[in-house]
Amino acid sequence: MKKKMFLFLCGLLFTMTAVKAQDSGFGLRAGINTDEVDNEIKIGPHFGVYYNIMLADNFAIQPEILYSIQSSGIPVNDASGASMSTSQNTSYINIPVMAKLYVAPGLNVQLGPYFGFLMSARSDDDADISLKADFSDTDYGLAAGAAYEFPGGFNIGGRYNLGLADVSEGLNRDGAIGSVDKRYTNQFAQFFIGFTF
Repeated sequence: MKKKMFLFLCGLLFTMTAVKAQDSGFGLRAGINTDEVDNEIKIGPHFGVYYNIMLADNFAIQPEILYSIQSSGIPVNDASGASMSTSQNTSYINIPVMAKLYVAPGLNVQLGPYFGFLMSARSDDDADISLKADFSDTDYGLAAGAAYEFPGGFNIGGRYNLGLADVSEGLNRDGAIGSVDKRYTNQFAQFFIGFTF
């Protein structure tokens, strides 16, 4: 199921390159993710590629493929089954598909869904311990933000990602860690710089 969805989204990305190709462009972007975990701001990087597809003078679709390191504070179990309350770093391949409305020259607002595929989950305290079994393999949600595109290709922006999936589905919910009835979702802000070729 996950493999089929990933292949479908990749196919969609490359199929859309035929639309308005003369006004479109590939780009690279990198930035930081910020999230509050246990009353502390955590920062992680993200980077990847996008394809900006102009469908009208003031409207575009922008699919992206991003590698993203995100923090979470989900109580998890270590390899021995003991409860751990430390924060974790999770890495995802995220695929946002953003609708972009240009509200002024260079300035656009963005809204769209994203789909995520978990690559790894590690404890902040011990990066050698894999916690991937405690997390769902997939994530999805909505992203909204704004960006400014400078003449010459550079752009800067910010975005908020609101996860809708319970990413703690893999968690042992036998009562050992007291989180049986709680849902955990990824929610984080992003700030980025990019360049469109």
